[in-house]
Amino acid sequence: MWSLTGCSLFGHHHAATAPSLITPQIELQRLCWNSEGRARFEAGGERHLVSFLSELIPAQSLWRLAVQIPMKGEEVIELNYLQRKASWPSAEPHKKSAVSSSTPDGQFARWQFLIEALSDFLSLSASKQVAAQCRDLGESRKWSCAVAETGREYEVQFGDGQLQIAGKLGDNTFKLHATQLENKQNFYQIIEVQHVAQSVGPPVSAKFFVKSCQSPHD
Repeated sequence: MWSLTGCSLFGHHHAATAPSLITPQIELQRLCWNSEGRARFEAGGERHLVSFLSELIPAQSLWRLAVQIPMKGEEVIELNYLQRKASWPSAEPHKKSAVSSSTPDGQFARWQFLIEALSDFLSLSASKQVAAQCRDLGESRKWSCAVAETGREYEVQFGDGQLQIAGKLGDNTFKLHATQLENKQNFYQIIEVQHVAQSVGPPVSAKFFVKSCQSPHD
């Protein structure tokens, strides 16, 4: 797999923040998109468990994901989350990507919705100004946060080692659920992203089991 360069491992952790001082900006930035571990992708009754290495480059609004697919080898996906476009630079020019070539048109469209959801969640968590785009809903640690690029609003709720984000686009629901398994770690160890469309069956999802987290590139 390709390797991350110029990244320093989290060798320290921030001191615990008083509950009254926790903001969406602080909590969303604990989503680690510059990491490695295992991932599970599910769609249309199919499930794929892979190893992954991811790299976040906020200055380029770029998220790069490399996965090792059993019996197929390595696949690299690049997502420009401001342009909301994904590309597969690892695929040979005469071949389609692993997702598009093996997926029916309808299901590929649902993967596109998942890319749309990932783009929004990356925009929210990578932005340094996300706090200015959020409003307190008057309930404990529940906020409504808008994605600057699309204006879409998401309900963000966090506490007790859990983070949940949910929003709708027409009949489509985008969800993120993150879990912190170890208090000593300053990031969420499980991140699951889902696209739910009641009319077309089970959700399409990507679930990341984060083993290690690294500081993002500038």
